[in-house]
Amino acid sequence: MNRRIGNTQDGWAHVLALCPEAAEWRLGASVEIKEVKHRRSVEANSLYWVIVSALADYAGYTKTEMHEEILCEHFGFDMVEFRGSTRKRPRCRSSKLATAEFSELMGVAERWCAEMGVHWDREAA
Repeated sequence: MNRRIGNTQDGWAHVLALCPEAAEWRLGASVEIKEVKHRRSVEANSLYWVIVSALADYAGYTKTEMHEEILCEHFGFDMVEFRGSTRKRPRCRSSKLATAEFSELMGVAERWCAEMGVHWDREAA
């Protein structure tokens, strides 16, 4: 839900209270308030890359290539041309995923491991 306060004096007073230097900005200011989402933990991220690494080794891919494949599988992809070649580009990146979204992405990687018989070491994370 977006709510606009417009150019009211009351709204501008709130902006200035939060950011006094905005008074010198020629075009005014824009403020966005949104829900904070829990981000994945360092441990979850490490575990994800252990799984990606195991899949990459099995398939003969680099870790980055395998990560891209997982992103494409989970989020879908667009075909893009760059310098004469066409490739898949995932519709979403993983860097800003909330905990639940990242868990779903990890689920794709774990499912692929199970389907291919790839084993990974949870202790390596």
